[in-house]
Amino acid sequence: MFNAQGGFLQGLLVWAIGAIYLVLMGGMIYLGLGIYNNTRRTADAIEQLNARS
Repeated sequence: MFNAQGGFLQGLLVWAIGAIYLVLMGGMIYLGLGIYNNTRRTADAIEQLNARS
């Protein structure tokens, strides 16, 4: 199973770990962009409130 030439189960393990990695990295990027967008919208709202005063 875990010889130098690899094997079917080892290939499946690589695919599974790769899929988990892609999901986690995609989620982190999505979260990071959401935080950036929310911060930008908050800053714009605060600037509009300051402009009214």
